[in-house]
Amino acid sequence: MQRQACNREALNRYHKFFKTDVKNGSLYGEKRVIVTGGGASGLMAAIAAAENGAAVTILEQNEKPGKKICATGNDKCNFTNIQVPSDAYRSENPGFEQAVLNQFPVEDTVKFFTRLGIYPVNKNGGYLYPHSGQAASVAEVLCMEARNLGVKIKTNQKVQRVFKEQDIWKVQVEGWIYEGEAVILSNGSKASAISGSDGSGYELAAALGHRLIEPLPALTALKCKNTGFSGWAGVRTEGRITLLVDGKKVTEETGELQLTDYGVSEFRCFRSADTESVH
Repeated sequence: MQRQACNREALNRYHKFFKTDVKNGSLYGEKRVIVTGGGASGLMAAIAAAENGAAVTILEQNEKPGKKICATGNDKCNFTNIQVPSDAYRSENPGFEQAVLNQFPVEDTVKFFTRLGIYPVNKNGGYLYPHSGQAASVAEVLCMEARNLGVKIKTNQKVQRVFKEQDIWKVQVEGWIYEGEAVILSNGSKASAISGSDGSGYELAAALGHRLIEPLPALTALKCKNTGFSGWAGVRTEGRITLLVDGKKVTEETGELQLTDYGVSEFRCFRSADTESVH
């Protein structure tokens, strides 16, 4: 859900950016926008920019965009949530997420995806998945919408450098430099090198003068010390996870768990791991 809030914040910011130059429904000249990264936030940002009249190019380092989308939610993609509890977010600025989510609430998210052909299924009391049961369908409709709006999607483009010369932004890849009036950094975090989220976006942001908060591991399963769990691997069951720090209970989660050969997984486990990372 943290990513969900960040994606919505980016979407709102880009809408505001392009609407500042709108007069009588048209733009003063077409802005060229370069989006670094073709994941969830990059595709959403590209769509928002293109809808407001920009000429958009996505630079994706993988062989195709939306690779991490296809792996989310056990390949089923929990693309939004009806329930948005404040304790699902971690920040030095409590309540920051509500201001973001109020600008692009769950209802708007559902309408957006429904318009693209993704009909939601409500599972486990508020987690929305595509009716197809396939995460790939979410990535596909986002790519289709982007291309329908004229967005150029360039794959196998590893961004090496982002800089500005004479009011023009330049994005350097191997053998080429892309130019535009705006750049949107959507490289993702250091979630998984397999999906291309290798943390390179942090370096690009830091080089541009952005202040970085040290990232902590959060969305992860829990690996148990003992062995012999192979007998329950693959079983789903209702259960409770309690996090103790120095013998004191910090948090407790109840819900569906995925048992594995190394311990436990599934969303409730991820939430506990998220809390543990800040202690």
